[in-house]
Amino acid sequence: EAAAAPALRLRAQIARISREIAEGQRLRASGPRAEAALAELAGRLPRSSWLTALEIAGDGTLRISGRAPAFESVGSLLAQLEAMGSVGTPALLDAQRPGRTGSLRFQIETRRP
Repeated sequence: EAAAAPALRLRAQIARISREIAEGQRLRASGPRAEAALAELAGRLPRSSWLTALEIAGDGTLRISGRAPAFESVGSLLAQLEAMGSVGTPALLDAQRPGRTGSLRFQIETRRP
């Protein structure tokens, strides 16, 4: 079992990279409109907050995962997304701080009307 651990980790990394490549191809295929919306989102991101994942479903649902220093930063991001309008109505799916210190992990989903 210990000998198989490196191979299992490598297999998991390959699967993760394959998912990221597929997501990149899906974003490219969605055209300039999605690219412009993502650029606007990046420009509106509160200071000291960052994104860790973006997923776009076939129905246009955008799932945003990231980290933020405080709940106020997540609230600010929700307000910015709502003001954008081009990504749909945002909903906070999850926000929690693992442990006593460190940044919050958050997940937001937007759906176009």
